[in-house]
Amino acid sequence: MGVVTAELVIHQMLGVPIGSYLATVNWHIPFIMIGGCTFLLVILAFVLLPSMPAAPQQHKATSIVSRYHILLHSLLLASGFPINSV
Repeated sequence: MGVVTAELVIHQMLGVPIGSYLATVNWHIPFIMIGGCTFLLVILAFVLLPSMPAAPQQHKATSIVSRYHILLHSLLLASGFPINSV
């Protein structure tokens, strides 16, 4: 988590000056550069990442109402959050 946060800070520190510099040439240039880099990263991810087909479903998916019903009637939830206490 710390590595990702540090990476975001570094990219913001570098991205603002670089984007400002490119905008001095023409305000369209930073958007074109971001679009081009994104396009290249998508192609790179498509080539390098393996294909992972979806697993076949063995059972019918439960509804969200039934999931919350199970959660609200859980003994662990009742012991951690007493509902009737004032």
